[in-house]
Amino acid sequence: MTVVGRLLAIALLSQLFTCAVADEQDVRSGARIYLERCALCHGSKGLGEGPMALLIRDYPDTSLKNEVAPNRSIQKIVESGLISQPSGVSSPPWQHELVAAEISAVSAFVDIIRSDFEQAQRELASANVAPDRIDGRKIYRARCESCHGTTGQGDGRMSRVIVNPPPSDLTRSVLSHEESIEIISAGGAKLGRSPRMPPWGQELVYAELISVATYLATLRAAEAD
Repeated sequence: MTVVGRLLAIALLSQLFTCAVADEQDVRSGARIYLERCALCHGSKGLGEGPMALLIRDYPDTSLKNEVAPNRSIQKIVESGLISQPSGVSSPPWQHELVAAEISAVSAFVDIIRSDFEQAQRELASANVAPDRIDGRKIYRARCESCHGTTGQGDGRMSRVIVNPPPSDLTRSVLSHEESIEIISAGGAKLGRSPRMPPWGQELVYAELISVATYLATLRAAEAD
């Protein structure tokens, strides 16, 4: 190979490496934006298990593994939104809240959910999201309120059935923030507590676990007041 040929080959490899790094950064950024903006409806796994979908009766299927509008690209739906028929529930347009690069990144990430679900889950699990960017209260309402009650006093509707032992009064909890995260993730049995407390670590990503634990602290504070 001539010197010119070697230089061209090096330049091509360098360009391919730069594109690969950029793509990885886009997907990582897209996962973060997805958790902040989209998981409320679509769920932290992308399977339509978001708090809004769980809380509202007859909410449309928001699983991203389904083809909702095959005649429109993912990016166009993210930009201008989509109205679900016949429910009328809409996916909001993000073109006025996200810049073009963010729309491109989250669209690329949604494409990963559809094409390589396992990779998408790894990206979600490691996404660097500030806890205050995720609504722990809504997750609590969707996942925890039926047992622990609206104010965390253990008087949710399931407390009529779960009686031995009953759901914990979270307003009286003495667990540290880290211990709260651990028991939400691993469940009660693994930590020597009630075996009726389910593990949520497979359902929620770490940033969501932190957000729920942070919300639980506000229930204690409200009881103390």
